[in-house]
Amino acid sequence: MNSRSIIRVLNIAALRLLVAALGLTLVAARAHAFDYHVGPTERYTTIGAVPWYKLAPGDNVLIHYQPAPYYEKFLISTRGTAAKWIRVVGVPGPNGELPVVSGKNASTSSNMRYHWPAASGSSAIQNLGVVQIAAGAGERAPLPAYIEIANLRIQDGFSTNQFTAEDGSRASYDGFAACIYARSVQHLLVRDNVLTGCGQGFYNWTGSGDKWWDGLQVDTVVRGNYFYDNGNPGSYREHQSYTESDGVTYEYNRFGPMRPGAMGSQLKDRSTGTVIRYNYIERSPSGWMMDLVEPENGYDALGPKPTFTQTFVYGNVLISTGVAKVAPNMVHWNEDHQLGRGRAVRPANRLFFYHNTVLVVADRSDFREFHVFNTTWGGYDCAPAAPAGVIDVRNNIFAAIARTPSGRPAVIRFAYCAHTNVAFGSNWVSPDWQTGTSGSVTGTSMLISSGSPGFVSVTDLHLTAGSSAAHIGSALAPEVMNNSLGQPLVPSLQYAGLQRVTTRSTSGMGADAGAFELSLPPGRPPPR
Repeated sequence: MNSRSIIRVLNIAALRLLVAALGLTLVAARAHAFDYHVGPTERYTTIGAVPWYKLAPGDNVLIHYQPAPYYEKFLISTRGTAAKWIRVVGVPGPNGELPVVSGKNASTSSNMRYHWPAASGSSAIQNLGVVQIAAGAGERAPLPAYIEIANLRIQDGFSTNQFTAEDGSRASYDGFAACIYARSVQHLLVRDNVLTGCGQGFYNWTGSGDKWWDGLQVDTVVRGNYFYDNGNPGSYREHQSYTESDGVTYEYNRFGPMRPGAMGSQLKDRSTGTVIRYNYIERSPSGWMMDLVEPENGYDALGPKPTFTQTFVYGNVLISTGVAKVAPNMVHWNEDHQLGRGRAVRPANRLFFYHNTVLVVADRSDFREFHVFNTTWGGYDCAPAAPAGVIDVRNNIFAAIARTPSGRPAVIRFAYCAHTNVAFGSNWVSPDWQTGTSGSVTGTSMLISSGSPGFVSVTDLHLTAGSSAAHIGSALAPEVMNNSLGQPLVPSLQYAGLQRVTTRSTSGMGADAGAFELSLPPGRPPPR
């Protein structure tokens, strides 16, 4: 053996000693990525047979449809790369049926290798989700990164259900459990799934950075999913989706009915760089349609970021129909801990709300009025000091329609707190409206009001020819193109049904108000 070879061997030995001393795992790089096929006629007949703890950049786990659910839980704990994501993708059945992953009486394979193997205790996380993305076994294990979960129906992570943990013990799900639970993941795409029957549909936990495993969640995209029947009766803590991330985008999702009696929100977000676009959101039984508040665990890292000052909400449908006797809670923009850390606190803070369609179908006998924007700072209390931030409202439709032929529609009040600052561009609004605030309000002369916006129907919110909401759009805010995210945020698409979008022909000046242009191209799958 020559001297160069001896040095190489010694270097490798030294590296292994260092890795062992730090409690790390040395994994040899693979030349090729693997496809792991799961299904009754595939090489891996169960999800748990896949070596999850060894997934490497570029690996794909393909879960094929079978008539019965997979009663299994699984953990993704490794890292892909920007060029080679780790993907867990369902392969639909012959009629488009999604593979079902059920947490009810689910088993957990020893191939998961949780960092926290117990099913209960202060550090346990297995009772918090059916599909989980979190750090694996070993000290200083890497945080998961570049993970995609798609085309699965994930269900039954609910407190009345039990499962078998990795250590073989039996446990019940926590009330906070999610269909998909992510913990400090860096770059995560959750797309085209059905998430139902859990305490929460999707939840991500972000850390304060005090420990190696409690890093920030970074770059979370929630795309084209269908959320329904999640939440806990009598509890406001659980939501259909709940995020806190350094950058989050919600797009093309449908938020359907929550579990009866649930008091949480459809979409709760504590992130910076929040973009919410092209979603269809039904009213929640008690909580908010959108609850946009301050970071919690990660405030020290996320709060000072420029991206915390701007929140973009556009191209969405917010709809409340039926015979509910309680006024809908629509958009909360500030905070809920009364610490003065809210999104509405700073003078530079802006909520940009544009090209959305908001519809409430109710009689005034059901409730007299409803509020579109709420800047309370916790406990439904308006902050003692007026929040300095501004809600920028352009090119939307705000429609209140009577539920019965002889009924009168409810009054639209734009603000709940009396010191809310609102800047209006052109918007269509039903005749009975009030600003609801003595704060700084500009642009009310640009509100266009008439008897009806000209919807096709209360279930089809496209506009008919001759609509008074057509072609009234004003210019979009300059921040739509020049913002802290460095992205153009012009509405170029529109929601077209479950997990589908179409091209929007125009937006901004001269465009139709609301989430839809008059012309409707044929539906197509959303861009990937």
